[in-house]
Amino acid sequence: MKSIKSPKIKDIITLPSTAVLNPILEDNVLTCMHGGKVELKAKKAKKMTDQGIGIVLRREIEGASIKGCSNPPILGGPCQKVLMLFPYTYSKHKINDDFIILQLGLIGTSDKGFPILAIPKPNKIKFSPIKTKASKLAKITYEQMKI
Repeated sequence: MKSIKSPKIKDIITLPSTAVLNPILEDNVLTCMHGGKVELKAKKAKKMTDQGIGIVLRREIEGASIKGCSNPPILGGPCQKVLMLFPYTYSKHKINDDFIILQLGLIGTSDKGFPILAIPKPNKIKFSPIKTKASKLAKITYEQMKI
C-alpha cells in the first residue's frame, strides 16, 4: 500500500481579481439579464473621479432607471429600475455617508426580481471589499490518505 501526504490547509482565502475591486463609475455597464442598461449618474461623489468620470454611490444605483430591457410581458414585462444591491458589493469606505459599490459581478436585482450584472472595467481607483468572518467550512485539514 502506498501512502500519500497532502498539505494541511488551515484557511482557504479566495480574493477577487483586482479589476473587480474598482468602484462603479458613471461609464460602467450594469445590465439586467435581458440586455437592459442601467442609467448611471454620479451626483454625491462627482469630485472623486478617474479621468473626469465620477463614482456612483449605492443610493444612486438603487432606483436607477433601466432602459432597453427586452423581457416579454408574459414574464412580467421589462425591468424598469434597480430595486436593491447586495451588501457584499459594498466597500467599507463611504463618501457623503453612502457606500461605494465595487464591480464584483452580480450587483443586485431589478424591480422584476431579475439579476443586475456589472461588466468589470478597470479604472485607477481601488477599494477593499467589506470584511467578513471566514466560515468554519473554509478551514479544511487533509490527513494522510492510504491508497
